[in-house]
Amino acid sequence: MRKLIQFLVNNVFYIIFLILEIISFALLVNFNNFQKSVYLTSANGLVGRLNALTTTTTEYFGLYGKNEDLALANADLLNEVYALRQELSKYREGDSVKAAPTDTLYRFLPAKVINNSTDHLRNYITLDKGTKDGVHTDMGVVSDAGIVGIVCAVSDHFAVAISVLNPKIKYSAKFKRDNNVGSVVWDGADYRYMKMIDISEHVPLAVGDTVVTTGFSSYFPENMPIGVVKAFYKRTDNTYYDIDVELFTDFKTLSYVKVVDYHHKNERENLEESMK
Repeated sequence: MRKLIQFLVNNVFYIIFLILEIISFALLVNFNNFQKSVYLTSANGLVGRLNALTTTTTEYFGLYGKNEDLALANADLLNEVYALRQELSKYREGDSVKAAPTDTLYRFLPAKVINNSTDHLRNYITLDKGTKDGVHTDMGVVSDAGIVGIVCAVSDHFAVAISVLNPKIKYSAKFKRDNNVGSVVWDGADYRYMKMIDISEHVPLAVGDTVVTTGFSSYFPENMPIGVVKAFYKRTDNTYYDIDVELFTDFKTLSYVKVVDYHHKNERENLEESMK
């Protein structure tokens, strides 16, 4: 309290001057129409800018909910697309019209990426969905653009997926144009590219060819997008090509994904295992 009184005593002239300035400004604005209009215009402009800034900030923080709604809507649409594809394929089988299926092969579960790496040799992605949401190990993960990875660990509320940016796993792939089959694998060099291998030198290639999944594995449906051929060259043994595939998925901006639930996965894998 003593310090406050001392401060007021030491600065009494400045304080009186400031009070008089405020009073003079108020009198000037209130009793002069021109100055009053200038003041109101300036004040309204300032308030408008503050409101715009507030609105922008609010909208920015509200994007999370909107993005989550969009992810749910996209997953629902993708589920409907694959259901319709299966139904059409059933109708087209044989010469006679068959009954529509009562279930679908694939279901897509939306999830948000809460952790993601792109600069390690073996990269992983953490999702905000777990066993309580229907996610389990060995489920494929895709984005709106293309494949993302495979779930390798789950808890009640979270899942970790091996990113395709991981040389540990090769993925079955083919050219959309002619169905020639090979494999894609990351070589650890650039997060934007994977290598396509096992393509014979006799296969016609062109820059810009689209690479998609084969459906041979139980992780992804057939024809899920992977990327596009950016460059290719023959290996030193002159038998196969080395092909650079530019990925459709941008892993630096990955935010929302869909986990692939293949309904016949266990039945298929058990049957294939029994033949070994």
